[in-house]
Amino acid sequence: MTPSHPDPALPPAVHAVESKPSVWKKLGGGSLSISLMVHAILLAIGVFWIFQIIPEKKADVDFMPKGGGGGSPGVKEISNKKQRATVSMPNAPRMAAKGATSNFTLPEPDAASAMSSVGALSNGGLSGGLGGSGSGGGRGDGTGKGFGSGKGPGLGGNGPGFNPFGMLPDPNSLGLTGTFYDFKRNKDGKPTGVQALDAAMAAKIIKDFAKGSTWREPRNIPHYTSPVNLSTRAAFFPGVPDTEAGKAFKSPETAPGLWVAHYTATVVPNTSGMIRFVGWGDNCLVVGVNGNVRLDASDHGYTGEKRESLGSANLKGKPGAAVFAGEWFQIRAGQAMTVDILIGDEGGIFAAGVLVQSKDQELTKEANGMPNLPIFRTTDFNEEEQKFFKDQWPSNALKGPKFEVKGGQLLGGI
Repeated sequence: MTPSHPDPALPPAVHAVESKPSVWKKLGGGSLSISLMVHAILLAIGVFWIFQIIPEKKADVDFMPKGGGGGSPGVKEISNKKQRATVSMPNAPRMAAKGATSNFTLPEPDAASAMSSVGALSNGGLSGGLGGSGSGGGRGDGTGKGFGSGKGPGLGGNGPGFNPFGMLPDPNSLGLTGTFYDFKRNKDGKPTGVQALDAAMAAKIIKDFAKGSTWREPRNIPHYTSPVNLSTRAAFFPGVPDTEAGKAFKSPETAPGLWVAHYTATVVPNTSGMIRFVGWGDNCLVVGVNGNVRLDASDHGYTGEKRESLGSANLKGKPGAAVFAGEWFQIRAGQAMTVDILIGDEGGIFAAGVLVQSKDQELTKEANGMPNLPIFRTTDFNEEEQKFFKDQWPSNALKGPKFEVKGGQLLGGI
């Protein structure tokens, strides 16, 4: 049989060439691609679903109604930082109550201001608040307890009562005369670069204040001086935001921390004997007699003077206040002496108090840990004034010596 030949008139036959599979397909890439696409879609759906059900972050609860005016927003944070900075100090526990309110009402420091009893502090019947404007407290607008200068317990400027930092003096004042200094600002009110919570700078300021026979503000450190002086007949200050000091001295723009108030007078004790001062200071309380430090109850012990720790006291507005006693010294009835008292704060909550212990007086304590001793005072207090300090003073508050300022008529306020 002869082989058949293709018809030359026909096109040549085309043989199908089988394509070689790629490495991706050999590895199952097609299925993998489909799987990845499916998983990507599922992942996107899952992420969307998760973000849909995540609840909003809860607002910081400070146990105060959302009422009243602004106050100083930095006070709470500074107080927290100050607490952390001193937590390691065994003899000076630093405790702060979040959103703490005071049991005092600060009037305008006017000698003619009306006086009234605190009465029932829990009923919110006092005028005041802790800074800012508006009615009541909180950090907004409304009525409640906290930071504002409307209705509610606290320190404010629109109601009757006492100003713990003092009242405007007259030439015949019977109290110690106080001046306020802010070291964060210069005399023109411009920033000096000094910041709150600067313990080293605070120590330098206090040491410079308390050197020499005449205590005065350090001239080599720029500072702002209050436009007014106040007169106080006792050194007893409740736990309050430290910005209240500037407000009392007509310097409401003062920010927290690194301020000092200096009270001074020539006084005459009405008794003789050996005494010592006992007290507490958050952050600063230093008492001097004739230029000599007789008590440094500052929680940091700025001056380094010898002192005795008497434990701590849970005071209103200042739980866990460290209490100290100074050295014994002699006083003589009718013999004049110059008394200087420095108070101040690094920022946050401020509290201070000065008590007097006689050598022959037994030291006992109140239930809250406060020594049951007389307060340092320059004169007597009437019944109305004593009601104001109910549950604040120790029970023996008025059973000790007086350090009388010569001459004058009695002023309202402390």
